[in-house]
Amino acid sequence: MDVFFLTPESGWIVGQNGLILFTRDGGKNWFRGSTPTNAPLSSVRFTDAQHGWAVGGHFAELIISSPPSNVVLETKDGGQNWTVRNFDSE
Repeated sequence: MDVFFLTPESGWIVGQNGLILFTRDGGKNWFRGSTPTNAPLSSVRFTDAQHGWAVGGHFAELIISSPPSNVVLETKDGGQNWTVRNFDSE
């Protein structure tokens, strides 16, 4: 659902079912990142080669039996592993 390249060599793709793929060789080879969600991911951005965020979730009207599943994921290792980023309201 989204593609982001930080450099011509380093890029990421996000999509359905928590899919995150990354490349270090300009797209010749892609590897799957480990994500803790099955929600669709709609956007991915990186500030440098190690630190990035992906966002997504299900819309409320698409899932009648449960609330929206908005998700923000963060990586600190270039996209190999992702964790859920919680924002506490104060």
